[in-house]
Amino acid sequence: MMTLKKVSMTEKKTGRQLLNELDLAVNPGDKIAIIGEEGNGKSTLLKLMRGRDYVPDYVETSGEVKTKASVIGYLSQQHQVATETMVMDLFPEVDWNDDLLRAMKDFGIDNLYSEQLFHTLSGGEKTRYLILSVLAIGPEMLLLDEPTNDIDLATINWLEQFIKQTTMPVVYVSHDEAFIEATANCILHIELAGRKDQPLHTIDYQDYRTYRDRRLNRISKNEQDIQTQKRALQEKEAKLQQVWQKAEHQHQHVNRADPRLQKKVANLKNQKSRLEKDKANVGELLAYEKESYFSFAYLEDIHRGKLLPLISVAELRNEKGVLSRDIELQVLTGDKVVITGENGVGKSTLLKEISHQLAGKEVGYMPQRYDEVLELTKSAVEFLQITGDADERTEIYTALGNVNFTREEMLQSIGKLSGGQQAKILLLRMIREKKEILLLDEPTRNLSPITNPHLYQELKNFKGTIISVSHDRKFIKEIGTKIYQMTSAGLNVLEVR
Repeated sequence: MMTLKKVSMTEKKTGRQLLNELDLAVNPGDKIAIIGEEGNGKSTLLKLMRGRDYVPDYVETSGEVKTKASVIGYLSQQHQVATETMVMDLFPEVDWNDDLLRAMKDFGIDNLYSEQLFHTLSGGEKTRYLILSVLAIGPEMLLLDEPTNDIDLATINWLEQFIKQTTMPVVYVSHDEAFIEATANCILHIELAGRKDQPLHTIDYQDYRTYRDRRLNRISKNEQDIQTQKRALQEKEAKLQQVWQKAEHQHQHVNRADPRLQKKVANLKNQKSRLEKDKANVGELLAYEKESYFSFAYLEDIHRGKLLPLISVAELRNEKGVLSRDIELQVLTGDKVVITGENGVGKSTLLKEISHQLAGKEVGYMPQRYDEVLELTKSAVEFLQITGDADERTEIYTALGNVNFTREEMLQSIGKLSGGQQAKILLLRMIREKKEILLLDEPTRNLSPITNPHLYQELKNFKGTIISVSHDRKFIKEIGTKIYQMTSAGLNVLEVR
């Protein structure tokens, strides 16, 4: 259906290579999950598979992409449509195929020609209509960029079943571990090892769990090899130091003009220089990309179980009208609250209302749309600054390095970074400001399945309070101590742990 031969991708400005000579065959029945850290070029690769005209102009590509598919369906990660766009504008022509009709029935949508403005829909409603618009062109192959973003659990389950049952090849980028585990029969892992300047890729025609276990075993062996190399260099350095001290003694107390001694000293200097280079290059032996590292261990003496102000909303409204009524949420310090529910019921609107009602508290807020709180024209370093002094700047560079930012990405305007990188900046901002209450709207939606397990653990151990909206099943399982379902009639308790 599609073949990629020696496909490479390079950032034009920095010369940094994102992908090096990828060979990939996509056949009917393939369900290929592309995974990797944020900013590694996953979405760009998907756009290249769609067609070279869709590749962003800051990336240079080479290699060959051939396809036998006459119609390729593409679902973008970003819902970028003009403000005046109506739902009906997504469907200029419709192929009323069985996949489309079945999806419309399952989504409870019987009209594709609605005059409702697209931007007034919830994130999940937008994604459902975009899925329908992809199916409406009668595709022979699907390219999906973060397809589970913003959609509710029922729609995620539908999408899983659809992907498993369709004979069309499906290539997708996803952060959602549970979704990848349920659907993928091949993993394409894109990594940037070393100092994010060594492009690696792995293709494994196995399910995700098998791939993950194999990778962990490879990492363990690789780390053992590096430790062995370090020990060997330490032993070599100790021996060289002994020889050097002896030669230095001779140099000081014997005839300095002795040509043999001069030659010996010069040789030792060369050996020392090579040894220093070898020590500096040990990190280059990493045959994998390190996961991003966050630390939410900044709170110590927090009194757990203390009542926070009661969240009370008689009527939750947006521009479409009343979304839900009679909402009451009592939260204790230390609670990890997760709110789920169908798309369009107002979960994100509720979280924003909670941020208003808790104003004055030490609250960090991560909205579904990052541009509501990020200053997109600033760099990550500028945005994370509080005092502006030199020591703080060093701390910021270290923190960004720990979440796999390159020097160039640290200084680039936030608006040019990937969604996952923007999410990392918001999380780092909360950490730097030592927020006691975290309001998180789908916090894992743009982070990689390699990073998310570490983030789960950090948030689970966080001593403060979390109120979150999520459809990420692993996040709910790992983090939630109180799980609520939101409906038009308010909040219902699903589980208390």
